[in-house]
Amino acid sequence: MQLDSLTSNEMLALLNWYKSVGVDMCVSDLSVDQFSLSEVKDAPASVLPQSLPGKSGGKQSPLIDVKAFLEKKDDGPKTPLTAQSPIEGAKGDPEQAQSLALSANNLEDLRSKLINLDGCALRMRATQLVFGDGNPDADIMFVGKAPGRDEDIQGHTFAGRSGDLLDNMLKAIGLSRSTLYLANIVPWRPPGDRNPAPHEIAMCLPFLKRQIEFVAPKILVCLGEVATRTLLGEDTNLINTRGKWHETKIGTHDLQVLTSLHPDFLLKQPAQKRQVWLDLQMIKREIEAS
Repeated sequence: MQLDSLTSNEMLALLNWYKSVGVDMCVSDLSVDQFSLSEVKDAPASVLPQSLPGKSGGKQSPLIDVKAFLEKKDDGPKTPLTAQSPIEGAKGDPEQAQSLALSANNLEDLRSKLINLDGCALRMRATQLVFGDGNPDADIMFVGKAPGRDEDIQGHTFAGRSGDLLDNMLKAIGLSRSTLYLANIVPWRPPGDRNPAPHEIAMCLPFLKRQIEFVAPKILVCLGEVATRTLLGEDTNLINTRGKWHETKIGTHDLQVLTSLHPDFLLKQPAQKRQVWLDLQMIKREIEAS
């Protein structure tokens, strides 16, 4: 089954499946058995295969029968074992997660408890924990959705192009990473940079709230829709809350909340930077008034 025989809906369904199993990029039209290639890694060029596996007579073999895959009934795993998350036992008890988070005495203690948290499959897929960065005594805290590819590799919040843009945004109002604290709703990268699932958020949220209590910022900035809905309530959305101050209470700590656009979104929609500039001015005025 060739891809050009698919309908638009079938192609969208296939792309969504690729995203759900964590595909980040396309490197070839054909699958390559890297294990077999590694056996002849140091062999002379004359004995290496002259064509990629899957080529025959100049025509490419399809990776899978796409139409059959899309029409297949739900009779078991549909992805290769190497691409599956160990879901069994991965959905833990949010109440136990909350008890564990509340038992932490400081940020470092909280981090050590989070590293070994059972019940969140993200921990099993991500490269490493991305806990939080910055000044633990800061008056301002920024919260995003989840670590992306660069954060997962480096172990720091808001890394790569997204981090560079955030640094420039902060510099424009006289702030830097050393003057604030950065964290995410979930501390592990979701496969394919998808939004965290509700049960993943439920397991990680007690740790973020405890993190906020320890930092005790005066101002909390929610970057993006996921952070906004998670910390201000599911009945809120970024469009209606942006450009306004909101009051909330986390644990015993009262704080002012501002919602804004995530740097990842601005990289795709640079025309929206003007909106974020207005939000940054609000933060600056609040700092100057306090």
